[in-house]
Amino acid sequence: MSIAETVSPPPEPSSTRERRPVRSLHRVIWRWHFFAGLCVGPILLIVAVTGAIYLFGAEIQDLLRADMYYVTPSETSLSWQQQTDLAAADHPGWTPIRIAVPAEPGRSTGVSLQAPDDESKLNVYLDPGNGQILGEVDPDADPLVNFFAVVLKIHRQLFVGTTGRVIVELATGWGLILLLTGMYLWWPRKSGKAHGVWWPRLKARRYTLLRDLHAIPAAFFVPILFLMTGTGLFYTLCWGTGAVFVSQTVSEFGTEVAVKDGPARDKDEQASDEPEGDAEAVEYIPVDQVIRLAQERFPGRQITVDYPNGKKAEYGILAINDYARGTYGPMRSDQLSLDAVTGDVTGHRSLADNAQYWWHGWVYPLHVGTIGGVATKVFWLLACGVLVALPVTGTWMWWHRRPSGGSGIPRRQEGMLPTWLTVLLTVLCFVLPVAGVSVLLILAGEWTFGRLSRVRWLQT
Repeated sequence: MSIAETVSPPPEPSSTRERRPVRSLHRVIWRWHFFAGLCVGPILLIVAVTGAIYLFGAEIQDLLRADMYYVTPSETSLSWQQQTDLAAADHPGWTPIRIAVPAEPGRSTGVSLQAPDDESKLNVYLDPGNGQILGEVDPDADPLVNFFAVVLKIHRQLFVGTTGRVIVELATGWGLILLLTGMYLWWPRKSGKAHGVWWPRLKARRYTLLRDLHAIPAAFFVPILFLMTGTGLFYTLCWGTGAVFVSQTVSEFGTEVAVKDGPARDKDEQASDEPEGDAEAVEYIPVDQVIRLAQERFPGRQITVDYPNGKKAEYGILAINDYARGTYGPMRSDQLSLDAVTGDVTGHRSLADNAQYWWHGWVYPLHVGTIGGVATKVFWLLACGVLVALPVTGTWMWWHRRPSGGSGIPRRQEGMLPTWLTVLLTVLCFVLPVAGVSVLLILAGEWTFGRLSRVRWLQT
């Protein structure tokens, strides 16, 4: 055997083909769209279904408990204290701890009671016109509330904790990439073309019809889908944590904002508000006065008042708009603290002033579609239906077009990507860090596989 036979030939230089731009950018985009949809499509389907259910959760509860939540409007009504006393009288020994005052007429008043052993609670609903008790619910064992809590848990974390939150964030990031690549694939190359672009070709072959049913509804709803998906990132693990960090960093003070309406008081002055001896001996301002103050200050809002207790002699007020049922504009939430003896406002916190979560007031209505009332919620529901259908029609298309005995997976296109696409992918990797890490892993895997495929001993 000669020396020439034992020495391996030098590696071949990179072909000029690899240095040239890819022959078909359309096929490159399609390949990424295909693999992304195949991998994260099932997760997006679950998120879309649970999101659609949760979207009308408030309306579903109103429908199932209409006899408890709705009443005939009356010209006169009992005072809030009278309604509280009636609820407490129906459950001797139980202590009123909260009253929920509706923002609109025709709805019942909710009074929360606490058991003597402090172990359980009960929400009692009354007709404010005549004080009739309409029903009661244990908030800790409410099947409707627990059902929607489970739906939300699946929506946010697939019911598997932190790992599920990362998976949902990965699918959300790739969902945005799917929308971008899908729009590129759908974008008409010929002007004036309508069939297959703006409405489906119903008499075409099955694959063509599936393609139209896959692309055209998504094209119509893509602005809503972008809003739903993009705002959903605020409630994921990594992206959401980053949003909170950035919000606090760029805020004026970099700390939690708490606007004080009353003069600042030291600890000794605050301690003087604590009831001495028996709490029942302290005379508090009437709850009707507290509610009237809250309604004047926050008109049109739902008012919830926490009663003073033996530990703290103050009323806690939460004033919030009915964002769950579709009010216009952002979520508005304010919390007031009132001295139970003097009625002075001792503290005021507003969601709009919160250094970390101020964005929640706008992001949440955009995410669930309440920004424009019930009408936009309907459009958001239709968008959820489109998002459910996309993985189904996409998988069906692949299954239908795959050749007999083959996989039908798009082949890799050799060549260099355009500079604009490389920059766009780089930006997306930074903006969507979890999806960006997965892109790096995919590229590293392809590079490793390509290097190993050139090793001669692996080919023998």
